[in-house]
Amino acid sequence: MFVSVLEMKCDDFSVVLQVAEVARKLGIFVVSDEVYAHITYGSNPFVPMGVFSSIVPVITIGSLSKRWLVPGWRIGWIATCDPHGIFHKTGVRFLLNYHFQHQME
Repeated sequence: MFVSVLEMKCDDFSVVLQVAEVARKLGIFVVSDEVYAHITYGSNPFVPMGVFSSIVPVITIGSLSKRWLVPGWRIGWIATCDPHGIFHKTGVRFLLNYHFQHQME
């Protein structure tokens, strides 16, 4: 399994859906940087990539300092959205756990 990182700020449901469908066809998962998730332009709401996790597995990255405007706070998170267990089957879940456990030492 491969990974694709696509930088885009999108509040268009159809575009995000297309990204999920292309990733599924290519056999890759999506890393979605949603640090600025609540900053939108116009009347369209932000569409989180995790909404499409039934199509393709998603790793979502978020941040407290940007999302809730708390400058100086370096608190963030990584969430996996994978209802079909593909991360577990391919070992990605193990690698994430291993990496973060050793970063805390």
